[in-house]
Amino acid sequence: NLSCEEVVKLLDSDAEKGLSEKEAWDRQKKLGLNLLPKERPLSRLMIFFEQFKSPLIYILVIAGIVVLFFQKFTDAIVIFGAVF
Repeated sequence: NLSCEEVVKLLDSDAEKGLSEKEAWDRQKKLGLNLLPKERPLSRLMIFFEQFKSPLIYILVIAGIVVLFFQKFTDAIVIFGAVF
């Protein structure tokens, strides 16, 4: 970890006055805007696969299979509908 003084010195700045307007423009041209990269939204397929990280999904799938075994098709449709 660096102290505030070390950071100011490393960035060749002034803790009291900051950068001059010209220096700020020059750095912006050289380094670009100070923006975070935009995160790509998850696709529906990725969301589908991400849900399988949850143990609850496995419990629901097993419950759906058990319900199918007992031929309760309406219940199975509801359970699998919740999962998928």
